[in-house]
Amino acid sequence: MANSILIPSNSRGLKQIERLNQIAIGQMRVLTGDSGMKRLEGKSGE
Repeated sequence: MANSILIPSNSRGLKQIERLNQIAIGQMRVLTGDSGMKRLEGKSGE
């Protein structure tokens, strides 16, 4: 059961990771500003 927390294999774990990613992206946007985010998103292919 401990492994399922570290490496989520269920949809609830994946949704938690998505939420954390969105929070991290929001923090990056605050830190780098809009121009910095446009550069990062351009590199990621979006």
